[in-house]
Amino acid sequence: MDAVRIQKDEGTRFLTAALPVQRSIVKDGKPVIQRAIMLNPLKGSNGKTYAGVFTSESEGKRPNPNDPEQKSPTVLIPIADVFAMVLGNPSIDGLMINPWGQPLILTRKALETINAADEKIKKEREARAAVAAARQKAVESVADRLMHIADAGITGAIVGDVLGVPVEFKEREELASDPVTDLRGFGTHNQPKGSWSDDSSMILCEADSLVKQEKLDFADIMENFFQWKMYGKYTPSGESFGIGNTTASAIMRYSASVPVLKCGLTDEDSCGNGSLMRILPFALLIFRRGHTFDASDREMLHEASALTHAHPRCMLGCEIYSLMIRSLFRSIGVKDKAAALQEAINDVDLFYRGPLALKDEENESEEDKKSDEEAMENHRAFVKDYDAVRAEFGAYSRLTDIASFAELPESEIKSTGYIVDTLEAAVWCFINTDSYKDCVLKAVNLGGDTDTIASVAGGLAGIYYGRGSIPQEWRDAVIKKDEIAEIIASFQKKWIA
Repeated sequence: MDAVRIQKDEGTRFLTAALPVQRSIVKDGKPVIQRAIMLNPLKGSNGKTYAGVFTSESEGKRPNPNDPEQKSPTVLIPIADVFAMVLGNPSIDGLMINPWGQPLILTRKALETINAADEKIKKEREARAAVAAARQKAVESVADRLMHIADAGITGAIVGDVLGVPVEFKEREELASDPVTDLRGFGTHNQPKGSWSDDSSMILCEADSLVKQEKLDFADIMENFFQWKMYGKYTPSGESFGIGNTTASAIMRYSASVPVLKCGLTDEDSCGNGSLMRILPFALLIFRRGHTFDASDREMLHEASALTHAHPRCMLGCEIYSLMIRSLFRSIGVKDKAAALQEAINDVDLFYRGPLALKDEENESEEDKKSDEEAMENHRAFVKDYDAVRAEFGAYSRLTDIASFAELPESEIKSTGYIVDTLEAAVWCFINTDSYKDCVLKAVNLGGDTDTIASVAGGLAGIYYGRGSIPQEWRDAVIKKDEIAEIIASFQKKWIA
């Protein structure tokens, strides 16, 4: 039966004992000739009636042993149609294959069994095809997202900034009674709807420099910062607003000819979120075309932070966020966001022998501990502030277990301009929502430093959910959206695509 089923599935045709017939019928009041195939049934030795079919012309030409003079006209008919004809005719008891040779009889029940098996296989095949199609669609979706990863991340950050600007510094309780659900205008800074602040301006300063210089040039980036602060370049209205004190001080130090990597402030009171809010272009450089991530990338991130914020805590916060961006990028179509964030934290923890690594170290042999020390010495060769940065890991201890951190109530999440608070708030909003829109709205409605928290969260969400997840009406409302899109596209083309 399996052989017959396979041939049926492949569309094989039987030479069937049958006659082409035609008859005149009336249809719509007009005579019509109807053509059909009429089976020429055979009687079996058991007295039952069968449709006779032959697997080849030679079989069809064999003489009937009971009546050598009998000639059976045959018609080539697909096996599936023969089955249907037999099962549709209650007077026929089954199928007789090669009746003049060594006949094989398939009863009606056997035909039904073959049909059922064939239907099951058909459904399984359709299911496999559907899975394959879904996988292909996912691959195409992933490919599209990777081709536009800079747009997804940077636009995600800028739109988050735009959403938060009108309500910056508002208390959480105030926003609870009047939550942000869509873009607004004016408000705190009296700027029209679609306006972006220092977060986006500095991101654009950096991205544009990386495009025009075709290399990482911190001096050129600082010059762009100076042009932004003093002359309103890279702003929505020709005037900068919302600039933080630490960032402003660093830019003025640059204008006084302080070396660019010495411009950032190093005191603990300068641990604001001003470098975290603009670190995204450097995070994207980590997975630039043709590059393999290594320890020098960590040093690059630290130096990028130090342009304005040189305290090791700020450097580490920028590194953690950047590795989260990298891990989310690598996880597209592969793993969920919680696993991706935990992977990033584990990476940083292992590199600096943080609390997770130290906990494992309790059960390590002396040989393993020695190996760890050698690894740390190697890391120090690439990261000049290694020990100072390592000492700050405790400030981010709540992020070492993403699953537990995600379960914290909102009351445990602070939304201030302190870099640790900002990073925690952004991650908490991202991990506790399921879309870009919900993520940035949740971030804004925490109150406080709304534009920066929504911008940092928007970078994560944009990377993970893709550019298509950012509401088009929000993108369209961004002031100078075409100029921004041109910078982003050039950055993507030069460094990522």
